[in-house]
Amino acid sequence: MSTVDHIEALKAKHASLEQAIHHENTRPHPDDDAICSLKKRKLQIKDEIVRLESSTYDRTNTAPRAPRRAQRARRHRADAARHRPASRRANDSARLSSACAG
Repeated sequence: MSTVDHIEALKAKHASLEQAIHHENTRPHPDDDAICSLKKRKLQIKDEIVRLESSTYDRTNTAPRAPRRAQRARRHRADAARHRPASRRANDSARLSSACAG
C-alpha cells in the first residue's frame, strides 16, 4: 500500500469516526466515555494523516541540490572571506552593522 493510499484509508476511517461520534451524540443518553474514546482515536488518526502528508510533501518537494560548480563557488567565497586581513574584515562588519542599523 502506497503512502497516498494509506492516507486515503485513514481519511475514510476519520470520517467514519466522525459519523460514530455524531450518532452517539444524537442518542437520548449518550455515553460520554465512548464519545471521549472515539474523539481520542479520531485525533490520533488526524495526527497520523498530518504526519504522513508532511513526510510525503517533504520527499516530493525537496529542492534539487545546487550543481557542484555553484557549491565550489560558495565554498570559495566563504574561504576568501575567512582569510581576509583583519582590518578589511573589521571594515566589512562596520559597513554591515551601519547598513542594518539605518
